[in-house]
Amino acid sequence: MSNMGPSRIGQAKRLCGRLRSEFSQPGAGKRLVNQHSETGRFAGSQSRGLPASNRSTASEESNPANAGAEGHPPERLMPTCEGPRLERTLRGMLDLPNPALVGVIHLPSLPGSPCHQLSMDEITGRALADGRTLQQAGFDAAVVENFGDVPFTADALPPASLAAMAVVADHVRRETNLRIGINALRNDARAALGIAVAVDASFIRVNVHTGVYATDQGLIDGRADETLRYRKLLGQRIAILADVHVKHAQPISEPDIVRCAKDTAYRGLADALIVTGSATGEPVDLGELRRVREAVPDRRLFVGSGATVETVAALLAVASGVIVGTGIKAGGDTSKPIDSTLARAFARAAGRS
Repeated sequence: MSNMGPSRIGQAKRLCGRLRSEFSQPGAGKRLVNQHSETGRFAGSQSRGLPASNRSTASEESNPANAGAEGHPPERLMPTCEGPRLERTLRGMLDLPNPALVGVIHLPSLPGSPCHQLSMDEITGRALADGRTLQQAGFDAAVVENFGDVPFTADALPPASLAAMAVVADHVRRETNLRIGINALRNDARAALGIAVAVDASFIRVNVHTGVYATDQGLIDGRADETLRYRKLLGQRIAILADVHVKHAQPISEPDIVRCAKDTAYRGLADALIVTGSATGEPVDLGELRRVREAVPDRRLFVGSGATVETVAALLAVASGVIVGTGIKAGGDTSKPIDSTLARAFARAAGRS
């Protein structure tokens, strides 16, 4: 039972009635915030140890100079945890040069997958050969992904695939000087983070970080909240590279790529963004790439599909990195090893000596 006396209950009822009345009027929320800020009723936030940036939000919103179109608050006043300290953290999370060349190591079918045939020694040997080819060509990093595990699970990676990816990625990291990324297809960011922690990888790729997409695995929804909280729990500096309108998927929640990019960066708190074509090996729309670059200038931007020896220079004039797989394989065949001649030509075209 409540310990509130009749007088306190009456006061609470009157306050609730007043709040309902005030909030029913146009613009009431902003007026109420301003009023309470001026009278000091929200001064308790200072005693609770909230940062000054949080305490100043009300005064910023009350300033007409800070308002966006039609009186709406500008993008920077959206409910995110943006700030100088966070921005420095995000920019420093991704330990890759600018521009960055990232090769994809397409793993064959892993144990437990329908098409699995090779032993773990054979799978590991193929991955190591690809990793050494990338290193010799002058690449900066490699993304290890379970490309052969078709049909992919929509979210949770099977334990056998997770363990196999960890074993392979650990070998590649130890025997090359490449930075390692993990992509747990189709969209298991928690598994990717777990593998990354175990093998000391630098980053993960998340196909659907925010929003909802229709895919060949069914509907996939972004789980940025789970991913960011799990990374925080692990206490590791593992960067999150998140796709915007990822390939082999149709956006449902946000069809506008600019708005999707902003949501992914500023609400999903991705460390870097990836723009792809419609499918594996398909080129990106250069116009869309530029729009994302202009909309989100404070995040690293990667091309995630379709880069070739002929197009990489133009792409890097807009993006700060490329993730390439089919473009450095003979005939674009993902089942083949990385071609050393193509990989070296790609690196030269990207400006590497």
